[in-house]
Amino acid sequence: MPTRDEYIQVIEPILDEFSAKPADAWNGIYRLLLWYESGYPHIVEANELKKMLWGERARMVEGELAKMFDCEPHQVRYRVGRLFHHQSFKRMQIQNPLGIAFTLSLTRLLKKFSGSAGYDFHTEEAIGRSVFIGLKDPPRRASDIVVIRGDDEVAIISAKWSLRHDRLKDMLDECAYFRVVRPSLKFYAATNEYMPARLAKLLIDRCIEDVFHIKRSLVMLVNNDDTRLASIRDLSELFAPFQ
Repeated sequence: MPTRDEYIQVIEPILDEFSAKPADAWNGIYRLLLWYESGYPHIVEANELKKMLWGERARMVEGELAKMFDCEPHQVRYRVGRLFHHQSFKRMQIQNPLGIAFTLSLTRLLKKFSGSAGYDFHTEEAIGRSVFIGLKDPPRRASDIVVIRGDDEVAIISAKWSLRHDRLKDMLDECAYFRVVRPSLKFYAATNEYMPARLAKLLIDRCIEDVFHIKRSLVMLVNNDDTRLASIRDLSELFAPFQ
């Protein structure tokens, strides 16, 4: 299994090249982690991509990315998913490194764009030992990203590339736990989920402060500005609370 340093060696140069400012955060993330499956950008599970509705939506995403990358649609696949083409990762099942790389990428961007406001960002630290000292029986052994200022944990950012039922439940259980033991803690979610029903379940839960999508304009476009998604925020807005 690749070490954290091996992840960082791949992640940092690409984020530094393609995410020079918060508005470009999505670019570095997609260059690293958006992959193709069955000939489509992987915006939903493969079985859904094979259906006409989501196949058309995936092509729509591809077309928009082609405009943003200034290339032809068929060339988009060669500009994204670079992590999985690297020799350290190309033999792995994509889902295995995806979650780790997504969390490390967000942490890198948070550090880059947080300025000198005194925030620290800790990735997958043990709850009760290295963060939230003394807390017992958390629903997860480690939060994706814990934001610390001085001696205080001030926020959790839960990073889930997609929101299948188990991941959604994990996120909501974690948020509910911290609402009881640390009521003042902010709890944010970052995701690349495109299915509106899944996103809506997250957006209506009052436990979570805000939900950030990697590229809000794309998820709204393919879902025809679904009103259930109106409150979702763009990844570029995640950094403002820590500046």
